[in-house]
Amino acid sequence: MATIIAVVAGLTLATSGAIAHDLYVNLIKKGNVRERDQVLAARVTAIVVGIVATLLGILAEGVNVAVLVILAICIAASANFPVLALSLFWRRFNTGGVIGGMGLGLISSVGLALIGPAYLGKDACGRWSIRPWSLCRSECWAPCSGRSSSAATMRMSAVSTR
Repeated sequence: MATIIAVVAGLTLATSGAIAHDLYVNLIKKGNVRERDQVLAARVTAIVVGIVATLLGILAEGVNVAVLVILAICIAASANFPVLALSLFWRRFNTGGVIGGMGLGLISSVGLALIGPAYLGKDACGRWSIRPWSLCRSECWAPCSGRSSSAATMRMSAVSTR
């Protein structure tokens, strides 16, 4: 229990410090702020982060914790990988690229998580017409149709040769 509390406290402090310093001081106040105001912004942010985390915890009651941990890691990786890749290979990479890369990675990973079986359950395939490998035909999608992957592969090759 103490480990969980220490991790939550560390994440709350890191989040509030980053928001207070990066957003409040540098973006909103353009560097012209007293230290007292920055500490106040960090405290208010810590309270807001605590409230949001509590509400999300209440909403996630009964959900498998392992699934939540995997989703959190996937979303974090999806938001950070585009920035890492762009910073290595794009010579003129700047703040706009960071915001765009993180935003696109975050939106795509959260969107895919919301339409996937981790959120919608076992009937996730029947609710959406967006199905990879099938051109919107459910009989070609092996994970949802119960068919073997070799049958799905043969159907995919038949569809792609048309």
